[in-house]
Amino acid sequence: MSSRVGALVERLLVGCVAVVVWGAGASVAVGSGWVPIAAAVVPGLPDDSLSAVSCVSVGECVAVGDYVTRSSGQGPLVERRIGGRWSVVHVPVPEGASSVRLRAVSCFSSAACVAVGEYDVAARAEELLVERWDGKLWAAQSLNLPVAGGSAVLLGVSCASASMCLAVGEVSSSSVGREPFSELWNGRRWTAVATPSLAERADAEWGAVSCSSGSACTAVGDQTVRSARLTFVERWNGSGWQVQRSPSPVNAGASGSLLAGVSCPSRRSCFAAGYFYPDGLSICLR
Repeated sequence: MSSRVGALVERLLVGCVAVVVWGAGASVAVGSGWVPIAAAVVPGLPDDSLSAVSCVSVGECVAVGDYVTRSSGQGPLVERRIGGRWSVVHVPVPEGASSVRLRAVSCFSSAACVAVGEYDVAARAEELLVERWDGKLWAAQSLNLPVAGGSAVLLGVSCASASMCLAVGEVSSSSVGREPFSELWNGRRWTAVATPSLAERADAEWGAVSCSSGSACTAVGDQTVRSARLTFVERWNGSGWQVQRSPSPVNAGASGSLLAGVSCPSRRSCFAAGYFYPDGLSICLR
C-alpha cells in the first residue's frame, strides 16, 4: 500500500462537512448520508492533510491543515470551498518559520475567519500562530508564549462574532509541566486569559472550544489526576473560566478517557466527543 497521505472531505447531504486523513489505496468508511469529495492539493506536493473545517453556509467552507514541504518540513494548508469546488488559498507565514501547522479554524462570516496552530523557529521552542481572514487575504499573527522558555500550541478556536474569538491549547515547560491556556480576541488584539488553578491537577490541556455567544464558551480536553487520565471541562462566562464537573467513563482495558471536540448550539446545550485512552474507542458527553 502506498504511504502517500492525502486530504479527503466528506459532506453530509443536509449541509455538514467533515475532514479526515486518508492513505491512498486504503478503504474509507463513509457513514450513511455522507459523500466523499476530493479536496484540492498543493501543486507538486501531494502529501497533505486537513485537520479542521468551519462553514458559514452550505456552499462556503474553510478547511485547514498542513502539507509536507520539499525540505521535509511542514507548511500551512488552507482550502476554501466556493461554488461547489475546493481550492488552495495562499497563507503567509512568519519570517524564519521552518515548519508551520494549522490545527483549528472558526469562521463567523465570509469575511471573518481565524485559524490557529504553531510554527517552529531554529534554536527556539514552538511559537504560537494565528491566521486571520478578512474576506480577501490571510494575515499571520504571532502571539507571545505564556511561559518564558516553554513551548505552547493552540489546538482549538471558536468565534462568536468578528470581534470575539477564544483560542485554547496547552503550554508546557520544566517549571509548570503541562497546563491549559487561552487567548481572547477583542477585534483589535489577543490577550492571554488566566485559568483556574487546581491543586490536584498534575497536568492538563484543552483540545477544543465552542462559543454560542461572547459570554458562553465551553472548552474540553483532558487532565491527569493521581496518575489517572480524566476528562476536563471549563466554562467561559465572558470574564473568566470556571471548572465544570464532567464524567470520565471507564472501559475495560483503557487507562483513562479524554475529550477532543465540542459543539454548543446554545448557551444551555453542548455536546462533547472523545475517546478512551489508549484503545481509541469513542465516547460522547452532553
